[in-house]
Amino acid sequence: MLAGAAVAWVQASSLLYRVAPTFRAVKQGPPGFPLTVSIDQAGLGVRNNSEERWPACRIDIGTRRSFESSFELEPHGRVALPYLLFSNSNGAPAPGEGYIRARELMMVRCLDDSGRTHLTAF
Repeated sequence: MLAGAAVAWVQASSLLYRVAPTFRAVKQGPPGFPLTVSIDQAGLGVRNNSEERWPACRIDIGTRRSFESSFELEPHGRVALPYLLFSNSNGAPAPGEGYIRARELMMVRCLDDSGRTHLTAF
């Protein structure tokens, strides 16, 4: 029964995001990892809302066979990550797949200049 509810939720949310693509399209990190991630059809926008430099970041999208992309962020910097920059062992996501995967799950990890790791999931 739980599996059926999960499938129904995925189908309903997928339809909702197609009808209202801006619904819950901006994610905010926690106070200790102040970043903003914006989801759109072309890719992700990531902003560092802190005074710290994050020289090594990685974002994974999707639940199964996730795709990943690496980047760095300066204090208050922004980076645009088209889905074509994401990959896994099978290559880049198919057209439209990156958006769907980002809506399923995103995990962001960044290492700051002091060597501390920040992690959040949406």
